[in-house]
Amino acid sequence: MSELSPFEVFMQDKYTKAKVKFQWGIVSGWNTEILYQTWVKVHTQLVRGDYNEQLDPALTRNLIAYLLRDEENFKGDLNKGILLIGSNGTGKSVFIETFLILFHYLHNIKTPSYTGKQIEEIMKMPDTEKEYADFHAALLSPTFFFDDMGEELNYVVVYGTTVEIGKDVLGKRHREFLSKGSLTFATTNILPDDWIGKYGKRINSRIPEMFNVFARSGKDMRDKKVKA
Repeated sequence: MSELSPFEVFMQDKYTKAKVKFQWGIVSGWNTEILYQTWVKVHTQLVRGDYNEQLDPALTRNLIAYLLRDEENFKGDLNKGILLIGSNGTGKSVFIETFLILFHYLHNIKTPSYTGKQIEEIMKMPDTEKEYADFHAALLSPTFFFDDMGEELNYVVVYGTTVEIGKDVLGKRHREFLSKGSLTFATTNILPDDWIGKYGKRINSRIPEMFNVFARSGKDMRDKKVKA
């Protein structure tokens, strides 16, 4: 077998690093049914009512397989994050909030959470503000929740510099994903056909690379005046 050239060694090293996997906790003492009933309880508390028809059992069980690191039953890639797509009011945010509470409990990892609109406002702040520094530190964390992805403006102008909000956030999280295996979780109303219009070709191609993409079905919970 011939020796690798210096360039081949460089490329091999580069792509080995790109395959770094997230460091999970050890899950023991749980099974799917126990965790499903726990999910139901947490979800019910978060929506302040018994709206368990909104649980979407198939999706719930699939994400439980993700939490339990069940490679056989999870329909997706255990080393990617989760992106939940759905219409307004279908409970996407509360669904992922439930998921992240159990994620924190099972794996001892707390996930910083920001909405698209919160990020938009933070991007306008001076970099001397604590909230600004906290957000940029969160972008480098092992996990990150981008809620209502796509609701942020395309860009803001800060001291004459144009900052492309969503592109910047997703670009940084993609780099963390490649270099450290970091996971990003997100919700959005934007359908895949519209990603390229919002984020451009580069980010459009990276979204499926870093996310398992699932659809969230269900009725508009806000019709029942549920806070979700």
